[in-house]
Amino acid sequence: MSFFSEPYSIVNPPADVAHGFTRDGLRALAHHVHPMAFIRGAVEPFVRKHWPGLTFEQAMSLTSAAGVWANRRHRVARLELADHVEEFHILLDGTTRVVERAESDHATTPNQQVAREAGLLVDMTSYYDATPEQQREILRQLLGRIAPR
Repeated sequence: MSFFSEPYSIVNPPADVAHGFTRDGLRALAHHVHPMAFIRGAVEPFVRKHWPGLTFEQAMSLTSAAGVWANRRHRVARLELADHVEEFHILLDGTTRVVERAESDHATTPNQQVAREAGLLVDMTSYYDATPEQQREILRQLLGRIAPR
């Protein structure tokens, strides 16, 4: 079962592209940056299948250097794809290119929209910078949305 839409690689890439990866392909790679994926031995087979000719270390090095991953402090254990990234290309000359999304494509995902409509979407970024009293208030607000009195 896959949580991401295939294909992970770009169909009919431009002539200067050796490897091209879709947004979902990048998200699937980020999904494998987890201790359990390594313990179960799922990482290298995934990379061989969807990132042909590259190792996991090469894929991560290239994507990190190109600024594909978001720098969000509240996501400690997993990588998150930067909002502006639509595609990632490895060119024939070995350089990389990031194709950016149109500004209108930065909309929320269907899951985020459902969570927002249910009143459950909470920005936890401020939680880590908050005082203990502010943290308690954030938790009270969240619990109030989940289990109203």
